[in-house]
Amino acid sequence: MAADAQSGVESAFHRNQPPDVHLGDGVGVSAVLPASSALLCVVLSRWDDVVGPQTLHVWVPRDTAAPQLGRRVRYVTGHAVSCTSVNAAHGAASLSVVPDLHVAFVSRLFHAANAPFALAAVVELERLYFLHGRHTLLQHWLQRLAYKISPQLRQVKKLQ
Repeated sequence: MAADAQSGVESAFHRNQPPDVHLGDGVGVSAVLPASSALLCVVLSRWDDVVGPQTLHVWVPRDTAAPQLGRRVRYVTGHAVSCTSVNAAHGAASLSVVPDLHVAFVSRLFHAANAPFALAAVVELERLYFLHGRHTLLQHWLQRLAYKISPQLRQVKKLQ
């Protein structure tokens, strides 16, 4: 019964996985964002007290060609949910610019199943205006997304 519940949660995260984007074992990638999306990707991360920051899932635009996505996602994961996030307030948010990787991202911290998680909306650096002009809107969107996926994250945490 528990295995069926876990496979249902996993299948919800692994729909539309593009065959050309691989970010490592256990990281789901779904091509569900509109092809015309200004976002490079949306990253779901969590802090693990043993191994540190972990990427759980990445949503990318349909028909995406994602150069250096792995490096970018690892950086976003490490900074969106870091060891300081264990003590950070629920709902903590940030806007970060990373010229070396040519990305910018808005992230939001939330807690589910007594663990810190983060969602980050990532854009190419030349689309920084998109994040800056819609910062509040993106924060609300990330907050709503966190609220919607929290029950699934709690279910996965119980099954581990």
